[in-house]
Amino acid sequence: TMASLRGSYAYVNNNGGVASFGPIRFDGQGGLTLKDRVNLPCSEPAPSCARVITDLTGDGTYTVNPDGTGTATITFTLSDGTVFSTDTFDLMISETTKKGKTLLATQVFAASQAGGLAGQLVAPTWTRIAD
Repeated sequence: TMASLRGSYAYVNNNGGVASFGPIRFDGQGGLTLKDRVNLPCSEPAPSCARVITDLTGDGTYTVNPDGTGTATITFTLSDGTVFSTDTFDLMISETTKKGKTLLATQVFAASQAGGLAGQLVAPTWTRIAD
């Protein structure tokens, strides 16, 4: 259920020469927030060229089905307040721990239905770090 996905998680993605990472928080009721640092290849790749760093924030919603699959839709915003994109991720809770009567997600695998900032596959893992 949505209550299985709650608390703070580490968002980590490393694919196609692009890394992105940051805290993502799920409220247990279908809402989420994200701070994402994206590390992109330099415009003209060469030894010691400076990579492009972009900070994004995200707000969104998520659902979880009884079998642990679901979706998350996140609107990404640039640091100047401009909306960059809205992406939908398919997700699967891949590890849990029992907390009271609820299975609490400790690891989630996700894949965006669209390409990332450099057109690459975005397939992050979300690992629980705290309540």
